[in-house]
Amino acid sequence: MTMSDELLQEKYLNLREKLARKPKFKEFLDEYEISKRVLERAFGRDAYSKLQEACGDTANKLDLKRITKDVIFTQYGELTRELGELPVAADWSRKRYKPSDSGLSKPPHNILWSEMPQNFIEHFGSDPSWKDVIKIIKAGLPDTDSTKPDAKNKEFDKVINTIQNWVPKRKRNSEESYKIELREYLENNTKYSVSEETGESNVDLVVNDKYAIELKKNPSLPEYDRLFGQIARHFNNYNYVIALICDVTSDDRYRQFIRNIDEIYGKLNLNIYVLTK
Repeated sequence: MTMSDELLQEKYLNLREKLARKPKFKEFLDEYEISKRVLERAFGRDAYSKLQEACGDTANKLDLKRITKDVIFTQYGELTRELGELPVAADWSRKRYKPSDSGLSKPPHNILWSEMPQNFIEHFGSDPSWKDVIKIIKAGLPDTDSTKPDAKNKEFDKVINTIQNWVPKRKRNSEESYKIELREYLENNTKYSVSEETGESNVDLVVNDKYAIELKKNPSLPEYDRLFGQIARHFNNYNYVIALICDVTSDDRYRQFIRNIDEIYGKLNLNIYVLTK
């Protein structure tokens, strides 16, 4: 399959108009069901960056390179100071900071959201202008490293990173639709085994028979409470649980849920990780 650079530019501009922003690389490929090789035939090396520049946009790849760690941690520090407590990923997204919470984990930054507080302290720990922020961060961190999710389980970290890198093709009307798309993504882009459990109290997806994923779409307060209980039940059968929440519209509800997770499951030293899309 081949396409001219003019046709690819036309498709890019159409998608940019549809999204009202610059399309991400994977969004562009998925929208038109084309492969990376098609782009490379038309534009050569760094094909998508060249396509973006040909359409008058600054390449996403260049944007990321220009965002230094100073900028990232300054944004994080200002957000922490504004909130008076540790931010959650939804707070970062609400501010439209760059890179996104999922983009932070990608090169050249390679920072997991869960590592942001400690990395901020390491980066700005000797700067007195951030003394108040560091105090807030330290107050919000667990007392010891033993309360963190199992940092030694590299496979769990990889599963988390894979889900962080997943970009839904579009906003879905139901949890089931998101679940189907996520399962397809995991099966098509990894070597993980992915299974489903059926029933009211069963897990939405299970990766490699040991990582439970519970997915919710824009939960109400009672639904957050139910999710909290589901997570507790999942720990009866699994040592690792990921809660994936799509289309968060209420930062307050989400942040209260995170506080409850930290207060209860964090103190129990359980391996729970919460992601948003």
